[in-house]
Amino acid sequence: MEDISVLQERSLFYSVCLCLAVTVVLLLLGLSKIWRKSPPGPFGLPVVGSLLHLGDSPHLALSKMAKVYGSVFSIRLGWRKAVVLNSQDVIKEALSRKAGHFSGRPPFHNFQISSNGGKSIAFGDCGPLHQRNKKLATRALYSVFSDITRFNTLAQQETEQLCSLLTENTSEARDLTPYLRNVVINFAFRLVFGDSSKEDHTVAFQSLMQKATDFVENNAAINVLDFFPWLHFAMQKQCKAMKASVKELLDFVGNVYKLQRHADVKEAGVNVAASLDKIVREDMLRAGKHDPTRLQAAEMPLDEDSLVTILADTFGAGIETVSTSLSWALLFILSTPGLQDDLQAELKREIGTDHLPTLQDRARLPLLQATVLEVLRKATVIPLAIPHYTTEDSTVAGYDVLKGTTVLVNLWAVNHDPKHFHQPEMFNPYRFLDEEGQVLVNQQAFSLPFSTGGRHCLGATLAKAQLFMFLGCLLQRLHLQLPTNSEPLNLDGIFGLTLKPYPFKVQVSPRKFEQ
Repeated sequence: MEDISVLQERSLFYSVCLCLAVTVVLLLLGLSKIWRKSPPGPFGLPVVGSLLHLGDSPHLALSKMAKVYGSVFSIRLGWRKAVVLNSQDVIKEALSRKAGHFSGRPPFHNFQISSNGGKSIAFGDCGPLHQRNKKLATRALYSVFSDITRFNTLAQQETEQLCSLLTENTSEARDLTPYLRNVVINFAFRLVFGDSSKEDHTVAFQSLMQKATDFVENNAAINVLDFFPWLHFAMQKQCKAMKASVKELLDFVGNVYKLQRHADVKEAGVNVAASLDKIVREDMLRAGKHDPTRLQAAEMPLDEDSLVTILADTFGAGIETVSTSLSWALLFILSTPGLQDDLQAELKREIGTDHLPTLQDRARLPLLQATVLEVLRKATVIPLAIPHYTTEDSTVAGYDVLKGTTVLVNLWAVNHDPKHFHQPEMFNPYRFLDEEGQVLVNQQAFSLPFSTGGRHCLGATLAKAQLFMFLGCLLQRLHLQLPTNSEPLNLDGIFGLTLKPYPFKVQVSPRKFEQ
């Protein structure tokens, strides 16, 4: 009996100790959260976290959560915890003022596939390699803009070809998406590689367009691996297809680069590839004069593979976003009564009908400029940006954000924030114009559709210039209208790697001018 009593006392003692230990741990966890000032957020479900709550439109779901938890909140997606930024102030604090802390890329499977060994500007991690490659690409793009006449000519020629194609048969309404994508890819090729190629790349372009579609679709599937890594065995087909998409783009760019790199610039015209070659040669010569051993000892040799990756980023990055933005632009213009008439009246009044608009005409076409800005705001074709990753412990809005945290940047929420945009759900280009009809100075630098800080889109200026030229040329030459008795337009968008409009058809006819 005595032994049983002793055992019972010991059991009670151990139970009390266990309860005390658990209580202490819980208290410490609670205190650690208080001490760390972790962002608030939903608890989520076991295993999946809040993934199921995001639905088909994560940007909208996260925006709704922000109304409950604030502009900075934490969320668990599968096994991965993330912090979501939902307002202009916190995004600029994190990505601009603390760019050194928030400029990493998460170790996602799709990023590893897309980055070509970390060399990609968009998907590679931050660091000296990324900074060097982005600086080279920026300098090469800047040199292209030094010849505005060529830029105008390329945009005008490609748009004229599109107008001729669309007006060959005006009896049927059609989906313009593939036509717009073809214009953008042709323009991008000529801008990046020049005009001296004697080869017909039509078949290669068509294959690349299909691979781009495959890339987007497989990207969405592979994202599951980032939250449930143990499902890798079930996603092998998608991973293989995505690798093939990336490889085909790199192979295509590499082959063209080898053919074009020594082309006569006068014959080819100013282009990114030739400019990049010139910049690299000048930098090598400059470095060699100061220290002949510097290049051989460099930790980041600028080999041909690195140059091809930079060119692939420059060539491929804007095709999907610019063509999607063009589709949105036509959809918004057609859904806004009177806007097409106002834009065409501005073009006729300021440019006339004898020649197409140029970039030099931007100051004379404020409504067209404002329409481009409003398309970028309203569509926000990359609504959650490319995820960021903290490289060290940091803070944002007074909350602690630990090293190794995935950061989701809700650009859609910022561009639809009623604090900054009156009736943000409305498409209204006039919000960017002052009382005299000129583009508001403080809005000309509107940049959040392209993110901000060290990882902002390097093609932002190029994208806005393309949209201005393509829209201006199309509207001057064509009249667009929705088919009679067509169904009401759906302006919600289909979420993926980009936010695409639902398919819609357009009736096209050439504009008739008085002689």
